[in-house]
Amino acid sequence: MAARREGYDTLFGDVARPELLERLRERDPSAFILTMDNPVLVKRLAGRLRESFPSLPIVARARDTAHAAELYKAGASDAVPETPRLGARAGDVLEAEAAQLVDAVEARLDRTGDDKHAAV
Repeated sequence: MAARREGYDTLFGDVARPELLERLRERDPSAFILTMDNPVLVKRLAGRLRESFPSLPIVARARDTAHAAELYKAGASDAVPETPRLGARAGDVLEAEAAQLVDAVEARLDRTGDDKHAAV
């Protein structure tokens, strides 16, 4: 995984499993970027993360403006429109290091086709 090789602390896991939140707490994350291609899952995860990490930025992939509104209501700090440049847009919202992490997550998701993983 490119992000790990570059020294970023990353975590992939099944967001449906409660122990993932415990693992996240142990890692002391600075932000969350949700790029899954599953609008229901992204909304649910944004809500769970907001409950557990009330002050951290949560950037989430939005299908459209209606989905973006749902994500904001669920707790996302920013809802990024679904585009090929999602990583670049997330980088505008977070620090430059976060943009590199998003690119690595997108590449992994593109390779695996897996939509049940989150990155920290």
